[in-house]
Amino acid sequence: MKFLSFFGHLNIDVKLGVLNLPMPGEATSVKNLNNVYAGTAGNFAFVSKSLGVDYDLYAAVSRSTHSGFLDFLRQRNIDYKHIKIFDDDTGPICYIASDGKEQIAYMYQGPVYTKWKPSEYFEYDNYRYIHFGTGPAEEYIKIAEKNKNSKIVFDPGQETWYMYTKNTAMAMINLSNIM
Repeated sequence: MKFLSFFGHLNIDVKLGVLNLPMPGEATSVKNLNNVYAGTAGNFAFVSKSLGVDYDLYAAVSRSTHSGFLDFLRQRNIDYKHIKIFDDDTGPICYIASDGKEQIAYMYQGPVYTKWKPSEYFEYDNYRYIHFGTGPAEEYIKIAEKNKNSKIVFDPGQETWYMYTKNTAMAMINLSNIM
């Protein structure tokens, strides 16, 4: 039995440095722009690899937008055999504008919510812990309900605000051992 499976996003953060965040209907110039390989699963993978943690990474990405990210993982010997790669989509990408004091983010989910069905290929009952970060609530519920020998960690992060309903949040809470 493996130690951990981690579900989440491998997104590209497009960071926009602005003088001020505009009001609705206004525009502002961008002082600086950079792309960062990130996301809940990406950040976890970078740290876990450096600590020697035994885990499998579950995520979904587009080949067209994430080929550089996949190369970045490969160069660091981060296993991505459980990452589903789609050829006919883009994302996930997070656009983050910040004036240094406040920020606003726009998340384009891409294949994570339109095509990814991890319940169809997950290695059931093969992990001591299953960590559900950001991602499709209904799929995570299916996996948590079917898996009997693992401790469930529920950690939806910022998606609590817009990707979970009261019912899906309560279902995950009731299925979880750690939150």
